Amino acid sequence: MVGGRGVMNLVRYSHFIRNVQNPTVIVSFWGRLQSSFTTTINHDKDPSSSASFDDYPSSELVGYLVSSCGLPSEAAAGICRKLGSRASVQKARMIIDFLKESGVSDVHVRKAITISPILLSSELEKTVKPKVRAFLDWGFSARDVGQIISMNYRILRSSLEKKIMPVVSELRAFLPNDKRAFVSMKNFFFCSLLGHDVEKSIGTNLSALRRLGVADRSLSTLLIHWPMLLGRKPCALEKMVERVKELGIDKDSLMFPYALFTVSTMTKPVWDAKVDVLKGAGWTQENILLAFNKYPLFMTISASNLKKKLEYFDQELGFKPSRLAANPTRLLFSIEKRVTPRLAVRKILISKKDSWWMKFVVVILVHPTSWDELGEKDQSFGAISSGLHIGLLVSFWHQLRIWAHMQLLERCCGVNPCG
Repeated sequence: MVGGRGVMNLVRYSHFIRNVQNPTVIVSFWGRLQSSFTTTINHDKDPSSSASFDDYPSSELVGYLVSSCGLPSEAAAGICRKLGSRASVQKARMIIDFLKESGVSDVHVRKAITISPILLSSELEKTVKPKVRAFLDWGFSARDVGQIISMNYRILRSSLEKKIMPVVSELRAFLPNDKRAFVSMKNFFFCSLLGHDVEKSIGTNLSALRRLGVADRSLSTLLIHWPMLLGRKPCALEKMVERVKELGIDKDSLMFPYALFTVSTMTKPVWDAKVDVLKGAGWTQENILLAFNKYPLFMTISASNLKKKLEYFDQELGFKPSRLAANPTRLLFSIEKRVTPRLAVRKILISKKDSWWMKFVVVILVHPTSWDELGEKDQSFGAISSGLHIGLLVSFWHQLRIWAHMQLLERCCGVNPCG
């Protein structure tokens, strides 16, 4: 289609064409000028992401972005170049001022206009203000709004009445609990790009999953934690359900929504690569299916990270595949931040285990089922802990844990927390 900007550029640079003598430069310039006349709009990408014809950004707008948002001059110039003839200091000032007055931080404003410069050329009253106010009215904080517009560039370009509000209505209809509905809305708008007919897909997929026999509690879990899954095409979602069934997880299982999410995060080649890592560490197909049924999310670990953790548990702790498969959540723990520090504490506890006083402290600090995980074989710990754990109230238990931490520091490490 013929763009008005192409005509403006032709008039604007006609003096330049007349004065250039080098034919190569003229041909190159003419090719760029033609692209400004014939522009194809791709609705799946941010139109501001393509380079503009105008390589000489407005110095006034650059200066304003630098002073108001704290952007480096090069980044501000890049934003202006992408805006091209749409760049307007007045519009940019109105939009940035409104976002800041609404409580959106400078960090989120910078990120939003860097990812989607077209935001600065949007109509404040028609496009930006109604959506920001709608999110604030729904209970989103200013920080939440800032995260949404900085992570999801399509949100301010999508219709409030035709796309955003129908999504909110679908989520609220299935989750009457306000707190759960809010969490679902938050997770959806943080991650979803509001693709074609996403507002219709949610209702269609919920109905389809119910027909397939998925329990309402599983649907609630999906909507709360991964609502973007229900925005997928129905045919794609049905294939995922079949894949989960092939892996041995029933639709009535509490693990079904976790398995569905896990399957949705990777292609079959990626899945096969992780299976190869597990089998290379001595896991059988039965071990893999057992672990997946116990806690499917362990398969979301990258293949390289999975290999590293399997080697650590095998070489440092001597854990056999059957033991890891029985409790695959261990593979989600950070080796540096969680496993290694706990092993250090374990050594101290084992060295003090002959003291009945330290046994009492240890029972309070460590959940009774965790002794087997640490490799402790003293049966008296389990016997003492079982009796105590059942009888203690939650509030008293927390207070006792604080006291036990102080005793552990003082007796094992010679540190007096109160002194």
